[in-house]
Amino acid sequence: MKNQVIDADDLAKSAKDVESAMKGLSLFAYYNFSSTDVSLEGINGLNGLVEAVSCLAERHSELCSKFSE
Repeated sequence: MKNQVIDADDLAKSAKDVESAMKGLSLFAYYNFSSTDVSLEGINGLNGLVEAVSCLAERHSELCSKFSE
């Protein structure tokens, strides 16, 4: 992100990406962990989704920091 100009549209898109990912994570957890039948595949999928949301949130934080400079 060197020499990249961050504007409000970038922040809005980044925030929407995080929001959408959180909704997806919520739905995944609901459909895969709402019963006692939990599989290793489901746990691995959850781990991947949590990591993806974490990356999106970190990127959004970086964009916000650059925007406020």
